[in-house]
Formats: sequence, structure tokens, C-alpha cells
Amino acid sequence: MVKSLSGGTDRATLLFSGLFYACGLAGVFVSGQSSDRTGDRKWHCAGGQAATALLLAGSAISGQPFAVVMMWLCLTGFAAYFWPSPFWALPTLTLTASAAAVSIGFINMCANLAGWRGNYQMGWLRSHGYSERECLLFLASCYLLGSLFTGLVRIRPTTLRQA
Repeated sequence: MVKSLSGGTDRATLLFSGLFYACGLAGVFVSGQSSDRTGDRKWHCAGGQAATALLLAGSAISGQPFAVVMMWLCLTGFAAYFWPSPFWALPTLTLTASAAAVSIGFINMCANLAGWRGNYQMGWLRSHGYSERECLLFLASCYLLGSLFTGLVRIRPTTLRQA
């Protein structure tokens, strides 16, 4: 998508795509700092997923200049890597140790399946006449659904320890 929008070479496409991951690195750092400071893992995760959905949908708005699309994609990179760090703390906050271990394995199993199925689904959509824009909106809806599910997670109340 970046190559088709920029009309650039393979090298330019690689450099533009690298911006997405550079912003993602910043997202990991900021979310770790913020969720550690506040202790709020659930809403950092749900909010990051919702932001990813909205920013990804913003990048799908047709008729935008390439610079604006790249801005959307860079912000999407920030948000897409913002939510996973607090997400992996949720099983231990909501479950017993053994159940958390099983849930982490189950989450990884589902993620592997989604990684395979997602590529297949995008290929299917593209081969059946759906545009890149519609595929991005489908991905955005998946992030939004994840945000809603994360928002439903119940966190056990904890007692604050005096240091």
C-alpha cells in the first residue's frame, strides 16, 4: 500500500515503512512508562486497541495526500504497539498463576491462528474485488472488537502496599 501511494522505489517504500515501526517503538516505551506509573493495564490496552482502529480507519479515507496517509500510519504504528505491553500483564491480574499460564498459551495459539487466517482473509478479500481501503476498514473493525472485549475484562481489586 505504501509503495502504491508513494509511487516510489523499493528503497523508498522500505524507508517509509520503517517509520511505522519507529513510531511503534515509541509506543511500547510510552505505554510501559504510563501503565507502570498508573497501574492501569486494562484501559491502556483497550484504549490502545481503539486508537489503533480509529487511526487505521483514518488512513483509509480516500483522496488524502501521501504525507497525510503516512501521518495516519505512523500514529497507527504508535497505537498498534502501545497496547500489547499492558495486555500481557492482564492474565496475571485477572487469573490464578496456573490459569494465567494456560491463558497465555491459549492466547498465543489463537494469535498464531489469526496470523495465518488474517493473511488468508486479506487475500480472499482482495481477490474478490475489495479495495485496500475496505481491507483496512476490516482490520480496524477487528481492533475495535478487541478493544470491546478487553473492556469487558474484570480486574480483581488489589491492596496497595506501603513501601
